[in-house]
Amino acid sequence: MQPVLLEWGPEGARTILLSYEVAFWAAGVLAIVVGVLVAWRLGLPVAKTALLLVSAAIAVPVGARLLYVLEYPSLFTGPEPFNAFALSPQYFSLMGGMLLAAWAVLVGILLMHLDVWKTADALAPAIAIAIAVMRTGCFLAGCCFGCVTDGPLGLVFPPGSAAHILQLYSGTVGLFDAPLPVYPTQLFELAGALVAGAIAVVLMWRKAPAGVPFLAAAAFFTAVRWAVYPIRYYPEMFAGPSWEYPVLYAGVIAVLVALIVWRIRTSGRSGTKPE
Repeated sequence: MQPVLLEWGPEGARTILLSYEVAFWAAGVLAIVVGVLVAWRLGLPVAKTALLLVSAAIAVPVGARLLYVLEYPSLFTGPEPFNAFALSPQYFSLMGGMLLAAWAVLVGILLMHLDVWKTADALAPAIAIAIAVMRTGCFLAGCCFGCVTDGPLGLVFPPGSAAHILQLYSGTVGLFDAPLPVYPTQLFELAGALVAGAIAVVLMWRKAPAGVPFLAAAAFFTAVRWAVYPIRYYPEMFAGPSWEYPVLYAGVIAVLVALIVWRIRTSGRSGTKPE
């Protein structure tokens, strides 16, 4: 865990570079670079693809903040409310960002008359890398961790970390007790994103019908999110309705699987293998 990457300057005027903020912005830059490179390899318009990726990069924080505000309105309407329009990369819901980015990309594809499925395939590895980088930032910052566990997958975050503080606050450990191991859910989602990206690349290379690589990657990562949800720690005040996300994940997976079946049946083997 390394929440602060760098800090410099005199006392009272120090500049601090936070791991999570660096990962947040690095994810956007890497997504654009990787997406443009894959689009070029697939013979898609590079400039238009770059514009789509920039639109998605803007939509992610907007959608993530919007869903968070809808889920936890009390944080933004209390006596000392958090500013919903603040540029700080905090108080985000990843699924909200992904959904709004998907709509932004779809609208951009239709307006620029691009091939929907080939463009989606080109974006899949970029999205996967962006999520992996974001979850690396979460791990370094010590946020988005899982529930306490005594199993082999548990990881102990250091004293003073968010996991330790919440264990103290909930009475799980005493003031002088060592932190208990928790599920490193950030790393689970990081691995899931990388595997999802690999699935997309392999399916493109094996000439799967256009659209299937993206849909398969999205379905796999959504399944990972669904699997991680029950073991991720949510303080009682942030827990929200327990049925909301599982229902959303199940619905998204059902739609994606239906689209995969439809694409296979209607597209033949017109794949997008790089030359």
